[in-house]
Amino acid sequence: MKKLFTLLLSVIILATGSVVCTNANNYGAIINKTVYTDIIASINDYNIASFNIDGYTAVVAEDLRNYGFDVQWKPEERALYITRANTNSVASTYIAPEISQSQIGKKAFDVIATDIKTYINGNLVTSYNIGGQTIIYFNDLAVFGGISYSDATRRLDLDITDGLNYKISLPPAKSSIFTMLSDGALYFEMNSADGLQIRWSSKNNSNKTINYYTTTYYMFNAVGDFAYDRRGNNYFTQKTVGPVAPGEMILNFTGKYEGEVYDAPCRTVMLYTVKLEYSDGTSETIYYNQIGFRQ
Repeated sequence: MKKLFTLLLSVIILATGSVVCTNANNYGAIINKTVYTDIIASINDYNIASFNIDGYTAVVAEDLRNYGFDVQWKPEERALYITRANTNSVASTYIAPEISQSQIGKKAFDVIATDIKTYINGNLVTSYNIGGQTIIYFNDLAVFGGISYSDATRRLDLDITDGLNYKISLPPAKSSIFTMLSDGALYFEMNSADGLQIRWSSKNNSNKTINYYTTTYYMFNAVGDFAYDRRGNNYFTQKTVGPVAPGEMILNFTGKYEGEVYDAPCRTVMLYTVKLEYSDGTSETIYYNQIGFRQ
């Protein structure tokens, strides 16, 4: 299950709470501003460009076309209609830029009142204009899935579980060597030297070629507390060389942690993060948060 790592993350479910307003009465007037923020918004781990208005995250309505949504403009009504598209693919290659501490809180753009009405699944929601684009509050997309926020990672995530792709596909509930090349897998085995050997595979849905990927695993005992190796560590990392082209499987058959983990304490592992380094020179960290069990 997505977002299970409650020991490390502080997850807050955000209420939508936005007031519906079309801003028609003062159309064209500057009514607010956006400020720079280090909070990153994502849909199924795909970053989406976002704005901060009075502490709330907003996104460009038209951008949603690249995230599995249908956005229809009806000029005769001066209205946008947003629904889930009949696709499970995400076309975006956007990666959120790093915002320096000196930028955070400073003005970025003017927020302008608009007479355009925006509907999400038929319901009227608040919309504004920034630079000629229609923006809506990210929280209003909660009708499509669960929205969660982690102050630890500074991420605001929308998880849509109706079949929409995740950037790095999630393993099935029951995974094994037989599902590694088709559906993906995440499990581990103990070898004769009491070493823990990870078996992980996943599909690259990122629309970019991955040159390197670095995985970070945490270990847990039978009652859900951390399990520690002989050096006192409760986690380990592994960097793997690609390339992995879009649509190909990420394969980690030989991942191992030889002779350092006692057999008895370790009962589950969590693949916490996957750092992706792409061939175009960009990189990002996916908070994967998936549980692997012993085979």
